[in-house]
Order: sequence, then structure tokens, then C-alpha cells
Amino acid sequence: MEQGRTLSGTVTSLLASTLFVLALGSCTDVGAWDRLSAMEAMLAEARLPTKRMSVDIGPFGQADELNNFPVLVRLPADFPYDQCAPNGLDIEFRTEDGLTLLDWELESWRPGQTSVFWVKLPVLPANPSSTRIWLYYGADYPLDRSNPEAVWSNGYEAVWHGIVDTVDGSLRYRDSTGRHHGFSNDGTLTPPELIEGAIGRAFSYTGDSECGIAVNATGALNDIGTFQLDFVIRDRSSTSSDRYLLSRDNFILGIKNGRAPFLSIDFSGGTLEVNGPTLWDLTTWTYASISWDQSQVVFWGGDSQRGSFPATGSGTQEAWTEQTWVLGNSSPPPAKLEADLDEIRLSRIARSSAWMFAEYKSLEGTSVSLGTPEDVVYD
Repeated sequence: MEQGRTLSGTVTSLLASTLFVLALGSCTDVGAWDRLSAMEAMLAEARLPTKRMSVDIGPFGQADELNNFPVLVRLPADFPYDQCAPNGLDIEFRTEDGLTLLDWELESWRPGQTSVFWVKLPVLPANPSSTRIWLYYGADYPLDRSNPEAVWSNGYEAVWHGIVDTVDGSLRYRDSTGRHHGFSNDGTLTPPELIEGAIGRAFSYTGDSECGIAVNATGALNDIGTFQLDFVIRDRSSTSSDRYLLSRDNFILGIKNGRAPFLSIDFSGGTLEVNGPTLWDLTTWTYASISWDQSQVVFWGGDSQRGSFPATGSGTQEAWTEQTWVLGNSSPPPAKLEADLDEIRLSRIARSSAWMFAEYKSLEGTSVSLGTPEDVVYD
């Protein structure tokens, strides 16, 4: 955006020189104050988006209205990236009247390819209604107004997209909730590879017997009560042995009998174990979810609930001895996990069937469409 860069440079240069004059004590220099006011006006105008396009969402087909729902918005390869800031920071999402900013997260910005955003809708109407929001862009001097933590504030304890940061020489897998459940390598595990996933980046477990990611057990993750784990999986294993998805001593969420998940939690009165149905096929990306509300376990695969089973522990839950959770194989593992995992979300609430179906439709991506670009006119 040559125009944006030129304007930004001009504003920055004039603002710096004006502030320098004022800093020298020229507070009586009316011209300096006038120039400062002009610069502020130029900056304000330069931060306004110049283009917008509609984003029509749904109908998803869920039975109930949902509140504060994060929806996936993809920008295709033919999106006008050349009219945006190089890093996508000028992208904004607003309500249908164009007046109110929504909360959104930029997962990946890939000009000429597919970019990924998550936008929290205050209301996702029930079937058969749809909703419209607006995507604004084209500001010459944008501010980053995204707010990932707010996007995932509705009961999510941790959300991992496969975004990796390096902190003090160590890998940290970013937790978009801002709760800092960042993955780290505890020195005994080999981290999975990062690959192109169903949505963005994904974790690829290649069958290494100690391939896993340690998750610090802080805050609510230091306890286990009502929970839900959502993920998109592509299973590549031919083994029927038990394999672990998420584990800590006294707690296992794993896979057995090929592609059927199971839950095992140790209580003082014995082990609570629930075996679910087969939820996914080999080599195909599938949305899956397992929830426990301390009275029943619900298994969800693709677009439907696959099973619900009574599940109440006897006595008190056994105390933890290990300080971390492991996503993937434990050490030593029962068997090698050979699978790819994308869009991993851990909630401390068990969500409704309407929510699960809408989440599946959001990830599927076929019920969200972009309109044609139009100029933004300001009064």
C-alpha cells in the first residue's frame, strides 16, 4: 500500500518535528499547536478503513439461538489483499449497522492464499435465520483492534490453533484465551511437527513413542470437573491398542479399538471408565468432541451426537502427583499416537447440542459468504 506508507511517513515526520518544537518550550508557538492539531486530524483520518464487504453467516441449522459464539471467517486467495496492510492489522469486523466493533482474532494472514479469522457473534440466530456482519479494511495507518481473549471468553479454558512463539529459546504454543496455558517441552517429550491442517496449522504426531506436548497445570487446569474437549482429527494409525489424546495421572482421554475414544478417571471408590463409539475415519479430517458434566459423557462426531452414557464417579477423585498434562503420548505411552490434531479447545462447561452442531458448521465453512467490496463513505 504505497499510499498508506507515504501518508504514514509524512504524518510521523511532521508529528515528530512538531513535538520537538513544543518540547523545546515553544508552548507559545501558535503555529506549532496548529500543526499538532492538524497531525492529530490526519492520523485519525488515516486510521479509518476505506473499504468494506458484507459477511453473511448461516443459517447453520441449529435449533436454538446462541450467544457469544466464535465463528470462522476465511478470506480466500482472491480477496483484495493488495488494498490491506501487509500484516492484516487493518481488518475490522463490525455489526450489521456498521457502528459497533466486534471481537475477533487473526489466526493466520496469507496474502494470495487463505487467511483465517475468528469472530465472536453476540447472537447467532436459530434456524432458519442468518446474520450479517461487515468486514472493514483499507486504513492507511491502522491500529490493531483485535481481541483474541474476548473471542474465547465464553467458557473456554484453553484454545490452541497451532500458533507457535519462541520464549527464551523454548517453544510455546499460544493459548488464545490469554490464560497462558501455553504448551511447553518439559525436556522428556518430542514436540509434534507443525503441518497444514484442516483450518490453519495443526499438530502432527508421527508415531514417536515420546511425541507429546506438556501443558502446565495452572489455574482451572489443576482440577478436573465438568469439561469438554473439541478438536479436529485426522487419524493415521492402524493399531487397535490404546492411545492417549490428553492425559495426566488419574485421568486419561484416549483412543481404543481403532478410532473409538474413551475416558478414564480414578476415584477413591474405583475407576470411572466410559467407552465411546467410533467417531472418525482414517485419513479424513473429522470434527470430534467429548464432554463430561460429572453425570454423563457425551461423544460428538462430525455433524451429530454419537452417544451419551451415564458417568458418575464413586467417592472422591484421586489426588494429582504429576504437575503437567500431556497432549499426545505420555511417557511411557501405551502405544504410539499417529494422528494430526487441529483447533483444540478445552472448555470448563459442557455445551449444548445446538452449540456443537453450529460449531461443526462453522468449521465446515460452507455457510459463511463474503459480499463484493464497496467504498466506505464518511459524513
